[in-house]
Amino acid sequence: MTKVAAGSRINHMNLISEGGLVVLGDDVELHAGALSCIGTSTLLIRDRTTATNWAQLDCRNGGIIVTGADGMWAHGVNFMTDDTHAIRDAATGERLNVFGGRIVVDRHVWLCEHVRVMGGARIGADSIVGLGALVKTRDLPAGSVRRRSGTRGPIRRNLEP
Repeated sequence: MTKVAAGSRINHMNLISEGGLVVLGDDVELHAGALSCIGTSTLLIRDRTTATNWAQLDCRNGGIIVTGADGMWAHGVNFMTDDTHAIRDAATGERLNVFGGRIVVDRHVWLCEHVRVMGGARIGADSIVGLGALVKTRDLPAGSVRRRSGTRGPIRRNLEP
């Protein structure tokens, strides 16, 4: 099921919603990208969130993606609730990577170009995630700045973008 609220504009986006729930709030603007929500998954993009182009949101295996109002996403932002393929322990067969994870991005978060957000991530309100950063399986506190991949934790806190 897909619900697009008043004033939202979706331009050149591929939408795959096979049993999942997709809800776009008021005045959401998405340009040239892909939304995928499969099975029992849920994808919620709140009011006044904008993406320049090539945003990709992949919600599967019962995963959940929730983004707060007033988000700003640059080119090539990518959300994935899981890795899509299991990585298993050779001895036990136990799955080692996230299956159908949850992504929560609070209000007024700026995601710079080519940011990747994976299942298990939570990005606090008023945060900035820098060019090419990977955020996964941990919390980024409100008012933080996160650098690109390979660095640990926030570099600044208590900021307003």
